[in-house]
Amino acid sequence: MACGQAVCTVLTHDVEATRGLRRIDRLMDLERKYGFHSSFNLIPEEEYRVTDTLRCMIQQSGFEVGVHGLKHDGWLYSSKEEFVPRAAQIRGYAQEWNASGFRSPLMQHRLAWLHLLDMEYDSSTFGTDPFEPEPDGVRTIFPFWVPGPSGTGYVELP
Repeated sequence: MACGQAVCTVLTHDVEATRGLRRIDRLMDLERKYGFHSSFNLIPEEEYRVTDTLRCMIQQSGFEVGVHGLKHDGWLYSSKEEFVPRAAQIRGYAQEWNASGFRSPLMQHRLAWLHLLDMEYDSSTFGTDPFEPEPDGVRTIFPFWVPGPSGTGYVELP
């Protein structure tokens, strides 16, 4: 890297089980020790319950809360007809949680459909990884704009 160039690192954590939920405090303490603040992607309808107390604790500590799908079952994109009502539910959670970011469970993605979520950013893709459930990476590690209808859109963070 040349002198004077800026670098950005994005830290995210997908909280996929009760065990992970119980470790959020310790992880935040560790990150604060080293000057980091990450995003915790929580699943609204999973084995654990996302309480107002938990979300406020994360956000008031300077960390971000993101929505990590609806359930971690691999069915979010089963069909466009099924996705539309799920998107409405996700938008509701995002509004309630004051969340601006989204990540699909299992790194599945339909970038064109995600406009229905009305999020500022998505991080459901990767550069290249043939071992992911959808091995079609976006072939970049750099953020890019996903244009939507009427000049809208969102930032994709691979």
